[in-house]
Amino acid sequence: MANERANTQVSRVSVTDNYARVKLITAVIILLISAIASGCGTVRLKDAEIADQAERYAEAANMYQTLYRKTTRNELERKAYFAFKAAENYYHQANYARALGLYTVALNYKIPDSLVLLRLAECYRVAGKNKEAQAYYNRYLAVDSLSVSSQIGLQSLSELDEISENRYKFNVTKASKISSSNSDFSGCFSPDGAMFYFTSARNRNPELGNNPATGEKNNQLYYIRKDAQGKWSRPDSVPGGINTGGDVGTPAITPDGSTLYYSFVEDNDEANRTVKIYRSSKSGDGGWSQGQIVPLWSDTLRMAAHPAISANGKMLYFVSDGGFGGKDIYSIPIDRIGSSVVPTNLGALINTAGDEVFPTAVGDSMLYFASNGRVGLGEFDIYVARIDTLGSWRVSHLGTPINSSSDDISICFTPTPQKGLSHEGYFSSARSDRRGYPHFYSFSREAILTLLEGFVMDREENPIEGAVVRIVSQWNPEQEITVTTRVDGYYTAELMGQTAYVLHASHPQFLNQYTSFRTDSASESTIYGIDFVLSSRIKPEVFQDIYYDFDKSELRPESKRDLDAMARILKENPDVLVEISSHADRKGSDSYNITLSDARAQSVVDYLLKSGIDKNRLKAKGYGKTKPRTVSEALKKKYLFLTNATTLSEEFLKTLTNENEVAICDQLNRRTEFTVIQ
Repeated sequence: MANERANTQVSRVSVTDNYARVKLITAVIILLISAIASGCGTVRLKDAEIADQAERYAEAANMYQTLYRKTTRNELERKAYFAFKAAENYYHQANYARALGLYTVALNYKIPDSLVLLRLAECYRVAGKNKEAQAYYNRYLAVDSLSVSSQIGLQSLSELDEISENRYKFNVTKASKISSSNSDFSGCFSPDGAMFYFTSARNRNPELGNNPATGEKNNQLYYIRKDAQGKWSRPDSVPGGINTGGDVGTPAITPDGSTLYYSFVEDNDEANRTVKIYRSSKSGDGGWSQGQIVPLWSDTLRMAAHPAISANGKMLYFVSDGGFGGKDIYSIPIDRIGSSVVPTNLGALINTAGDEVFPTAVGDSMLYFASNGRVGLGEFDIYVARIDTLGSWRVSHLGTPINSSSDDISICFTPTPQKGLSHEGYFSSARSDRRGYPHFYSFSREAILTLLEGFVMDREENPIEGAVVRIVSQWNPEQEITVTTRVDGYYTAELMGQTAYVLHASHPQFLNQYTSFRTDSASESTIYGIDFVLSSRIKPEVFQDIYYDFDKSELRPESKRDLDAMARILKENPDVLVEISSHADRKGSDSYNITLSDARAQSVVDYLLKSGIDKNRLKAKGYGKTKPRTVSEALKKKYLFLTNATTLSEEFLKTLTNENEVAICDQLNRRTEFTVIQ
């Protein structure tokens, strides 16, 4: 089983991509028969495949590479298979340099698995060879036109200049004093900033064998301490009962400094080696007690790793599987752990079909994490998510120099940055290490007075370029600050501390939106994140959460949030008149659906009237099944089977053979919309 870092990494291929693979069943059968006949050693081949299936990547890679070297050039199928399997296991170790050479060999020997094309694209992208990466992404798309990984890879390459921008103005240097020649990653500061705990495979004990997944020693927790003069000590193993065996990593300390959460994989062939989260208490000798497992899932075989604690100490964030395709980020209130409460998946705004790992909570509304399922510079990049004014997560790429074409995975911030700096801390990156081992880099940003930043998006999360954000302060209402969004919807402005502001976002094609907030004292540098989600003036907008019981027109309680948001939009745009329309699916007669949808639209209008909206501004209209839903780009991204659809018409539904897909289309057609009519 893999170590604490590798245990959470899976194939970069999405679920959709896996379906497109050309199967190797016939080739493998031939190989197994050939192996017996040639005397290459069936036991060794069997052992290699057992190690491969058990995710003992380092062990399996070495065995497959040995088999490859022993196989003559006259046996091309076997050469191709062994090279490919060795490359796969190096790939899962994040050793992309070795994987690249072996994937190339496998392709030259005509491996019949199209996955090699995608793997070559990703390895070339990590190596910074973007033309080669682009070519292989396109070759793989010719095999699987719906490949999400290829689409994301090509989009990343096309937007490279914009993604690479150092928008956060970070300065980065390698943290040589705490980095070793082995893997170093995933740290956290003590609440007072005087100690830094981190994960490392630097153990030199000759009596300990190497981890079969990584080829390194098992990870342990280490720490450095700051003295009275602000100088850091040399790294030392964390004392107490944590580093007593197994693979340990990813520490997270509660705000009161009394409890440490960490990931742990037991080093015992007879035991369950699924990674779990443990909890340890501060012991009297300055160390930490032996940890106890944190009961997050009723299924003991379900993994949990990479703990992170919210700033108020009330929420635990962690990584697990069983979500959107790879590893996802979940949360659970700490005081509900062990109860009937099930951890909550953070949803599709954070999680993707790839892997989201190493969360770090900053403040009450910001979450940093690494992902390989988004547009970025390399395999894993670091992103920040902020909660916007509507309570939704908005994710941004950190750009360079935090991110690179290599794996950039975990970031942490000191709670006590040095004078003159607004941000300071460490992140881990595999840049400049051909083995794929991560090492620590320090980052900092010079202090600024007060910075406001955010994004202006439409309701389908597309950026709005050219939107104008006007900012008016209580101290000087006549002199407003005006900024315009970039092509990615981003805006930023410098403000004053301890001041109340009113913000107004507008665009000719969208309805206005207002919000207000107050900056704290400017004695410390502060960054505020405020995003806007604007509704269109020119196209229908779908209510996302309007629900009715079967054959009923009364609104259910779950609809209140969306309707209250609509009432707020109308109050902020007093000049507009809107049509509230309700639509039905293809089932039932025309007259029945018209009557039901009329009643449902009127129920929304009645709610808005009770919210103080003038009745002359609202028009209720039921269309039954006469206007099937238009398929937007957002829907195509969410439901890949809609790639070639323009509307969810009955004619299109007849082309679908999957009953679940038809049911999804029917549900999408059963909707309530609002449209600006004046």
